[in-house]
Amino acid sequence: MRILIGLYMIFFSLQLLAQDKNAGIIGKKTLGVYLYFEGGKRIRTKQLKRKMEHMPEAYKLMTEARKVKIAGDIIGFTSGAFIGHAISQKLYYNESRPLALAMGVCLSIAQIPFTKEYNAKSKKAVGIYNASIK
Repeated sequence: MRILIGLYMIFFSLQLLAQDKNAGIIGKKTLGVYLYFEGGKRIRTKQLKRKMEHMPEAYKLMTEARKVKIAGDIIGFTSGAFIGHAISQKLYYNESRPLALAMGVCLSIAQIPFTKEYNAKSKKAVGIYNASIK
């Protein structure tokens, strides 16, 4: 086990050293949403928006993407609350709440277009930003 942990740490440190610090912003898709990194550090949506203030087209896209992301996050939180409520009622009180579960699932499905729109707009804005700095 120690050998595996040691090999993992060596591999991870080599990956950090191999990263190009001037590569611009890099997007990695995880669980359906793009996460953005610059110089090995994660950048949040608000920070991305601030970086693009001097580029009107990229800034406009990032502003729209951020609004869509906030709306999607609200829907996702509500979905999780409904699903969690239905599951906890079943586990602790042995009461079935199919309506709450169905509402949570429907809201979860309704969140998908918001996520896709955020991904498309933020990816396009980052592409404009990266093209201008190179």
